[in-house]
Amino acid sequence: MDPYGSFGLSGFYGSKTESNITGVGSPEIDREIARVNGIADPKEQVEQANQVEQKALALYGLLPLFSGPSTYAVKKDLANIGATIFFNPLPETIGYQK
Repeated sequence: MDPYGSFGLSGFYGSKTESNITGVGSPEIDREIARVNGIADPKEQVEQANQVEQKALALYGLLPLFSGPSTYAVKKDLANIGATIFFNPLPETIGYQK
């Protein structure tokens, strides 16, 4: 994952980290990650990290890859509002047409 061996392992797969956006994890995986981070030999550390990563990925839930379609119903003369994916209009730009 990075040039520092298992540095990112706890960030991606730790049960209490913000980088684990699926929220899936376990105390057992957390303990195994801590053990991997304590291994001094880089080759052995990477081998153990790969095993822990496989266990962590077996627990994984669904991770949305895109935002699905949205449907909004608004009055005909309302401006600057409607279905959006990655954009949230500012409240002050929404209003009725003249």
